[in-house]
Amino acid sequence: KIPVLFIHGINGTPIEFNFLIKNLDQSRFQPWVAYYPSGSKLNNIATHLNQTINQLKAHHHFQNLFIVAHSMGGLVARGMILENSETFQEKLYSLFISISTPWNGHAAAQMAKHAPAAVYSWLDITPGSEFLTQLFYKESHIRHFPAHTSHHLIFTYLSGKSDDGTISIESQLRPEAQDDAENRYG
Repeated sequence: KIPVLFIHGINGTPIEFNFLIKNLDQSRFQPWVAYYPSGSKLNNIATHLNQTINQLKAHHHFQNLFIVAHSMGGLVARGMILENSETFQEKLYSLFISISTPWNGHAAAQMAKHAPAAVYSWLDITPGSEFLTQLFYKESHIRHFPAHTSHHLIFTYLSGKSDDGTISIESQLRPEAQDDAENRYG
């Protein structure tokens, strides 16, 4: 079976994927969930998950893995995919579905700069943050997904609004993220 890793967003839990997991063809796919402290540095989470997946691959010998990630989980997933491509150079992550991911950050996160003790992930999702920049650029060169990774970008919005109630369409449709997406769905 192909493992399908579900990665939640900020303040989320794997339970938000119950509907998708219950309706997954479990004769072909095996659902896996990541549960992480969503206040941590997103790069650390991506690195840890990537290392864990590689250890599981060495033990279970699966050939590829699909990722479904919601909101901030999409940022973590992109970090995992890029790190795996650069560090392990394996064709591991073959399908990535991002849902409502704030590729350009979230404007409200800018308030974290003024907090006496800011949550790390809020600093990471501040528009223009070092983390967000490094997801798309390395030494002023654009970072693309490896050719074997198919990205499907799902963006969400409320009718007549410029956001989905949380994440702006502009952030969800960052041009660099769209360039790496095989398909876009609204």
